[in-house]
Amino acid sequence: MSGGYQLSPSSRLKLQERKTELAKKQFIASRALIHHIYINDFNTKTDNTVQIIEGVTPKMEDSPELHIAISHSQEYVAVAISEQLIGLDIERPHRDRNYQEIANKAFHINESTWIKNSTNQEELESRFFQVWTARESLYKLGNLENLLDQNVDVLQEIKKEDFSSFFHKETNLYLFAVTAIPATFEINLI
Repeated sequence: MSGGYQLSPSSRLKLQERKTELAKKQFIASRALIHHIYINDFNTKTDNTVQIIEGVTPKMEDSPELHIAISHSQEYVAVAISEQLIGLDIERPHRDRNYQEIANKAFHINESTWIKNSTNQEELESRFFQVWTARESLYKLGNLENLLDQNVDVLQEIKKEDFSSFFHKETNLYLFAVTAIPATFEINLI
């Protein structure tokens, strides 16, 4: 990696647990992004000695108050570092699916109706992934016990609570982040 960055001992052990080459690449990319964000966006003076302690969620050895969220989908990796708890999901559709059928079986009736009322396939896919990534983000944040709970309309839940959320759509790529308290989001695509 550039800049002489090396994985921490706990990260090297975690890397060995990855079974596929893609999973190993995603892991290394996520740790490189954590290092990049930590150095550049949190103005730390540390150069190549960022120690990431692995666990359920990785932590910075010298900044345990920071929360890290990681998501990956195929060749894409997303990382968020925040002073608040944060949930994050990134999705890249990779096969044809009947999104409406999935929504009908797994989402709240309001969500599946909103998706059904799309005017074209592109809008339908975008709405589906807005709901899906919102659900994943809330689940990772710890505010949704069951990812596919049909009793919860997540978009309405996010609006009525003091959540802050961010949805970003690129060509064939969707990203959603949410915090449980008001916050601002800054996205950097690298």
